[in-house]
Amino acid sequence: NEYYPLRSDIIEDYNNNGLYVVKEEESVIAALSVVKDTEFDDFNWMVKENICEISRVVVSLEYQNKKVGSFMINEIIKQLKNKYKSIHLAVEVNNIPAIKLYNKFNFEYIDKTYMYEHYYYLYEKKL
Repeated sequence: NEYYPLRSDIIEDYNNNGLYVVKEEESVIAALSVVKDTEFDDFNWMVKENICEISRVVVSLEYQNKKVGSFMINEIIKQLKNKYKSIHLAVEVNNIPAIKLYNKFNFEYIDKTYMYEHYYYLYEKKL
């Protein structure tokens, strides 16, 4: 939405080496953030230590449905596999394309929560 993510969120992700982008020539066509701290610690996760959270996943409209999201998630899983034991994420319940994407990569449904005036599904992938 128009309020999220904040520019300060993106700058913080970049400064913490947690901002990942997919570029075509000089244009950023997709991005996501990986953060060590998770705001969802109180849920019944399978793995609770040495985890990271994927957030702020975005693919430019003109590149949606062109496997860019799949490429990005596949690459980030490969990069995180040797650093963490698990990836946590939240996805808005009505974001069907993202839910299908995470299911494709065997993320497991953990729970449902309400925050920021929306319902979210929480998913986890053991690495």
